[in-house]
Amino acid sequence: MWQQRSKEHWMISGDRNSKYFHTRASQHFCCSRIVELRNSDGVLVLGEGNLSVMVRDYYKNLFLSSRLTEVDEIVQSIKTVVTANMNNSLSGKYSVKTGYRLLCDAQDSAENMPQVSTEERGFWKKLWRIQVLGKIKHFLWKACTNSLATKENLVKQKILTDAVCNRCSCALEDTLHLLWSCSGLKEIWEKEFG
Repeated sequence: MWQQRSKEHWMISGDRNSKYFHTRASQHFCCSRIVELRNSDGVLVLGEGNLSVMVRDYYKNLFLSSRLTEVDEIVQSIKTVVTANMNNSLSGKYSVKTGYRLLCDAQDSAENMPQVSTEERGFWKKLWRIQVLGKIKHFLWKACTNSLATKENLVKQKILTDAVCNRCSCALEDTLHLLWSCSGLKEIWEKEFG
């Protein structure tokens, strides 16, 4: 059984919708309440009725403010995903004609996608046909597409702040460095594959 705060009380009071869990939930609910807020003038507002009036007025002023003139401009700048043609065909009924239109739209969007050369396509076919475990194929695919969790990629994703290799401390840890040029890993490669 997993670790719980309730421990032995769980066994005594039971599970699911028991009295114990209702009591615990009620205790947590009492602690998770907003009892005071400061308004725009910095005055402390107390009491449930006053708080609800303040929140209502805040959102009323927010949505009725004069700054909403820019909304149309902002909405127009957002690229739509559903085209007008797609929107008109969203009737909920499927027909062969609907399927044909869907395929034509998919073909049009595929023509706008970046093209893969025949050499590259052949490479990927060979990679997926290799008789090794799926994990290894997946690793190779991630290495070839620069999708490994290297320090350089983690810095790009704002997970780390330093991309320098921990093993050799002389270069950025990218896929090429990690798999081939790191002096710290060369020893491991030589031991394994001599």
